[in-house]
Amino acid sequence: MERVFVRDGDRCWIVRLPDIFLLESEGNYTRVWFASERPLIRRSLNTLEEDWTPPCSFRASRKQIVNLKWMERWTSASAGGLAVTLRGGLTVEMSRRQSVRLRGGPEPVASLRAPCGRSFDQASLPDRSIAARRRSPACG
Repeated sequence: MERVFVRDGDRCWIVRLPDIFLLESEGNYTRVWFASERPLIRRSLNTLEEDWTPPCSFRASRKQIVNLKWMERWTSASAGGLAVTLRGGLTVEMSRRQSVRLRGGPEPVASLRAPCGRSFDQASLPDRSIAARRRSPACG
């Protein structure tokens, strides 16, 4: 599926999946972020994840799915997570578990890297491992 039909009230769009940069849960509804539009549709995030997630999508948390092709940069966030900044300046905070996966932890997202055309240089991701914290001068 390359394109999807999105309807919010009286407004309708046919959207290419790669143009969707964020899916965000709002209860049993999902806000679809693309271009300058933010329609709210009557489907849960879990249903959309099964039916039509964009290529190179990554579940950032229970509430959000991001399109990795739209990532500009990532920084350390609270509690060992990552904060991902998308093109246009929107920042999405990833859960700790998903941050570990993106960094290449127990269940890395290597299968997402090649089709996305993104190279995830592990050295550029903030290292939040216990060993790294022990080496940190701030930890004493």
